[in-house]
Amino acid sequence: MTKKCFFAVFAIVFTVFFVLSACSKQETELHIEGQAWDGYRDMEGQEFIFRNAIMPANPRDYTEEEAEEAKKNAATTEISLEEEKMLEAVDLVEQKLNCKIIRKSLSTSSASEFAASFAAGQSPTDFMYGEIVFAQDLYLAGYVVPIDEIEAIDKTNYEKWGNADRQMATTYKGVLYGFPTIGSDYYPYAHRYYGILLMNNDAYNSFNLDSTPQEMLENGEWTFSGFQELLPKVYTNDSTDKIWAFVHGDLPVLAVYANGGDLVVKNNRGDYVFGYSQPNALRALEWAKSIYSMTDIATTPTDDAGMDQFYEDRIVFMTTNGYRVFSDFTYNCDNFSWLPFPYGPDAEYGTTHTAYKTYRDSITFLLRNEDPQRVQDAGYVFNELFEPTPYFGKEKYNQYLFRNYFNDGDEASFKVYLDEAANMRYNYSLEITDELYTEVFGKISGAMSGSSSVANVIASVADAVNAQLDKTMNDVK
Repeated sequence: MTKKCFFAVFAIVFTVFFVLSACSKQETELHIEGQAWDGYRDMEGQEFIFRNAIMPANPRDYTEEEAEEAKKNAATTEISLEEEKMLEAVDLVEQKLNCKIIRKSLSTSSASEFAASFAAGQSPTDFMYGEIVFAQDLYLAGYVVPIDEIEAIDKTNYEKWGNADRQMATTYKGVLYGFPTIGSDYYPYAHRYYGILLMNNDAYNSFNLDSTPQEMLENGEWTFSGFQELLPKVYTNDSTDKIWAFVHGDLPVLAVYANGGDLVVKNNRGDYVFGYSQPNALRALEWAKSIYSMTDIATTPTDDAGMDQFYEDRIVFMTTNGYRVFSDFTYNCDNFSWLPFPYGPDAEYGTTHTAYKTYRDSITFLLRNEDPQRVQDAGYVFNELFEPTPYFGKEKYNQYLFRNYFNDGDEASFKVYLDEAANMRYNYSLEITDELYTEVFGKISGAMSGSSSVANVIASVADAVNAQLDKTMNDVK
C-alpha cells in the first residue's frame, strides 16, 4: 500500500457556497422556486437545526460573530473534497424539500448541560451528531426520539445505517435511539474501526518463505493453528536488529470474534449473557494465551514505539485501528497489506470479521419536539439528508478511497477493509459500564501473561457481568 494521495479543495466557505449555489441553480431550472420537487414532501420553508453537524455551516446562516470569525480565517480555511460534496448534498436536499438545514455548533460539554439548555429553549435542535454515551444520557432523560417512531426511516436498511450488530451500540433495552454511523454509511468517511491486522510486506518477504498469507488465506490455511505455526518463521532474536513476528493489542477480543464468539450473546431463553463464558470464546482465549506465551516472537505494543518499528520493517504482523491506519500508517509506511484475522476452529472459515465499534464513537439522532408533526418532518429531512451524495453516490466514495489509500492496486487489502467495515460489531462497553469493563479486561489481561486459568478468571467475573446485563439489557421481573 502506498501513501495516501491527499486530494483537498482549498477555498473559503463563502466561495464554495457561491459555486455550489450557482451549480444548484443550473440543476433546478425546471423546478418552481419556493416549492418542493415532484415526489418529495414540501417542508414549506421550515428551518431544521442540525446541532454539531458533520458538514460545515452555510455562510447564509452565520451569526455576526461567526461571520467575523470566518473573515479572520479566510486565508487558511481548507475545505476537503468530502466536505465540499457534503455541502453540495445539503444544498440539494434543501431545494428538493423546500427547507433550510441550519448547522449549529454544540456549546455545551455534557448531556445534562445540553438537556437544561434544550428544555429552556436556548438550544433548539432537530437532530444532532455526538458521542453515543452523550446520546444515551439524553435518551434516558426523555429527549431523544426512538427511531421506530419516525415513519420515514427504515432501520433495517442496513446498507445505509449499518448492520444490526453495530446498531446494538445505540440500542437500550430493545429500543434503537440513533444510528452509530457518521451520518449514514453512504456519507464520505472512511470506516475507522478497530481490530485491523496489518502485514509489513518488506519484513515478511525478507524471510523468503515459500508462500504468502494471502495464499494461505486462499488455501484455507489462514487459521489459528496456521498463523501460530507461521510466527516462528518470521522473527529474528538479534538484539541489535530484532524483528518481531507479531505485535498485538486487544488480542483476546479479536480472538473471540474470530472464533465466532462475542462479548455479549443471547442464551436459549432470549436473555443477554456474558459471551466469554461460552465454549468457543474460552477456546479462543486459551489460544490467545498461547500467543502471549511466545514472548520472544510476539509482544504487545508500546504506544507509538510499535508503529515506528513497523515503519522500520522490524514488525511483520501488527493489530491496530482505522484511526491509526488512515492518519499515520499511510503516511509513514510504503508497503503493507490488510489481512483478516486468522479464523478459529469453531467459526465457519471466511465468515467472521474482527472489527468492533466502541461506544465512544459518534452517532446521529433526533430530538423530541412538542409538535409531533415537527418530529416526523425532521425525521423525513434526516432520512433524505443521509442518502448518497450526488457526487459520490453509493460506489464512487469507495473508488475514491481505493485510489487514495490502496492506490498500488491492492484489491485484496481493499476487500478486507470493505468486508470488515460491513461487519463491524459493538463491544458493549457502555452496558457493562466502564468500571466493570476495566476490571474484566484487566483480569483477562493478567490471565494472558500469568499462571491463572482463563476459565477460572472468566468464571470469577461472569456473575458480575450477567448481573449488570440484567440491569441494562434484560427485562428483570
